[in-house]
Amino acid sequence: MSDVQIGMDRDTVEELIGKPDLCGRKIYDGKYELQHCGYDLGDPEAYQEIIYMNGTVWGIASVVGSINQLNSL
Repeated sequence: MSDVQIGMDRDTVEELIGKPDLCGRKIYDGKYELQHCGYDLGDPEAYQEIIYMNGTVWGIASVVGSINQLNSL
């Protein structure tokens, strides 16, 4: 995950760590696409969240809890 940097293209991120396990998407003003994507990288205590704005990494976070808990909501 340390290879992922703010400003990277989503395709590059997927080449580095794979496709996300879960994604939510919103469109604002018809031109801004905001995506929150969760990646299960094998840590049973946490998953990684990457926030994309128009296909570019905008934020990176480690979230406490398993991706399975999030999928059950």
